[in-house]
This record gives sequence, C-alpha cells and structure tokens, in this order.
Amino acid sequence: MKKLLLVSGVILMLLLTSCVGGRKNEKILNMGFDKAVIDRIVIVNTRGGVKYTIIDDKSINRIKGIIVRGRDAETDIKLDPDFLFEFYDGKTIVASFNYIAGISDKKTANLAEENGELYHVSTMIEDEFVKRIMKSNVNKNVPEYYISSIEKILESSNIKEGSEVVVDLSKDYTVTKYILSVDQKRILDSIDKKKVDIKLPGETETQDYTINVRTDSYTDTKSESLVSVTDKDKVKTDYYLEGTFESGKWSYYIRFK
Repeated sequence: MKKLLLVSGVILMLLLTSCVGGRKNEKILNMGFDKAVIDRIVIVNTRGGVKYTIIDDKSINRIKGIIVRGRDAETDIKLDPDFLFEFYDGKTIVASFNYIAGISDKKTANLAEENGELYHVSTMIEDEFVKRIMKSNVNKNVPEYYISSIEKILESSNIKEGSEVVVDLSKDYTVTKYILSVDQKRILDSIDKKKVDIKLPGETETQDYTINVRTDSYTDTKSESLVSVTDKDKVKTDYYLEGTFESGKWSYYIRFK
C-alpha cells in the first residue's frame, strides 16, 4: 500500500511539473520577478493602442509563470511586435516585453525585452488576451483587400521586372490594428508577385521600391486608400484607389495624384 501511495505521489509530481512548463529562466527572474509582487499586467495592442489590464491573481500567476519559463531563442523573425506586456508591482514597472503572437516554433523568438534579449514562451499565453483584444470579426475581406490592391499597383505602376519591393503596412492602423504580424506576412506571401521580390520592412535595405498603404476608410464592401510607390532615388508616385467588394472579390477604380 505504501509503495502504491509513493508511486502515485511521484506521478502526481511529474504531472504538476509538466503543467507549469519546465525550468525557470534565471535571466528573466533577475529582472525582478524573483522579488516583486506582481499585482497588475497591462497588455497593449501596439497598432491600435487598445489596453487590456489583468488584475485577477490566478491569471497574473499563470501569465507570469509562462513568462519566467521563457527559453532563450536563436532566431529573430524580424516582424513588428503585436503586443507590449507591462508587469507592475504597485506603481512600479518591474519588466516590459514586446510580443509577437502566433509563433509556435520554439527556436524562434516571440518575446523580446528592451535590451534586445530574445526568448520563446508558450503560445498558451495568448489564451488570456488575444481573443479579447484582436477582434477578428471587425474587418472582413482584409486579406483579399491587401492582396488585390497591391497586385493592382504592381500591374499599374512602372515597377520593373526583377525588382526588390518592400511592402509596408505597418502604419495602416485603420485595418491592421486587428491583424497579427504573422498574418500580415502570410498576406504578402500570397501576392501574385509579377516577377518581383516582395519583402517586409526590415528584411532588406537594398530595395528598388517601397510601397506604403494608407487606408482612409474601410468597410466589408467599400474601401478608399492612398498607395505610395517610392523608388530608390526617392521619387514618389501616389495612387488613389476606390474599392468595391462584390461576388467574392475586390475591384478598383484607380487615379493618380
């Protein structure tokens, strides 16, 4: 009977250990988590500025437990962060991190502290806030909107075959505030590139052209946007697009400034 109880106890301890997710990272602990009493976590959407404050002890301990078990990461995916995490002890910020959602590869960083240290934490952390902050149903037909409008510009502009083109959506907050960085990358990867090489900002510094998108208004069926194409000599051409979504696709009326 004693042996049975002992075995049961060992199994229980193993289960509990697996639930908390492994060893704590000393570098993260030494940021202040080893001494501070975290009583508030503020999560900020870096595009829309929407804040989500967590004060429930159970949720705080769960998120903190995931953070302090972050692994050192080898790969920087070079995407813009989706969220800023701020951990408070009273009015004092103990630590802050940038976070990129949707990255499951454990060798790729999804968490970065201010001094540039890179970590990977379990994506289970997203269960606490992503669905609340990122309202996925707010803007429909967005992937099709970006893909079709950029394809229209590639078709209508003087961008030469074989060119390296950076497409920058980072300031188009009207639409992108509810789109994760990994989803933006998937959108750009889906563009019919017309024999050009499309890059995200930060992936290259030798691009031949940069395309910037500024959406002035957007609904599920109508859009108005200004798309600027700037070449490596800093010559800029502006295109005004009025879009209509019908029968499952966007069509555009385009005019020049």
